[in-house]
Amino acid sequence: MMDSLAEFNNSNHNRFHLKLRVGINTGPVIAGVVGRKRYLFDLWGNAVNLASRMESTGIPNMIQTTQTTADLLKENDNGLMYYSRGKIEVKGKGLVQTYFLTRDEVLTELPAEVKENTRPRMLKEASERRVS
Repeated sequence: MMDSLAEFNNSNHNRFHLKLRVGINTGPVIAGVVGRKRYLFDLWGNAVNLASRMESTGIPNMIQTTQTTADLLKENDNGLMYYSRGKIEVKGKGLVQTYFLTRDEVLTELPAEVKENTRPRMLKEASERRVS
């Protein structure tokens, strides 16, 4: 999604510079269909609410995740980097440890407030490296 948005923003016919915030959390959910005449599929649960909070407290053009999601991503060799944002106040949850996900080629685009208050770590602990 982020690559498609960047491509769209860089296109010649684009008159707008769109930004996107993404929030990701991992956990159990309940799914169901709502409605009698017009059916809607929906998801409910703490995991959904926390993912929504990750999006709403995030920074435009960044992907913010919870500790749970970052830990699960460590298990895959996907080349992603995560940056500890630290603990942020989340409505209904208190202080929650959050991370920003990115790839190497995007590191220079991190907002200044993120660079100043974060520490980079490779998602795969075996290939951990530091970025200044």
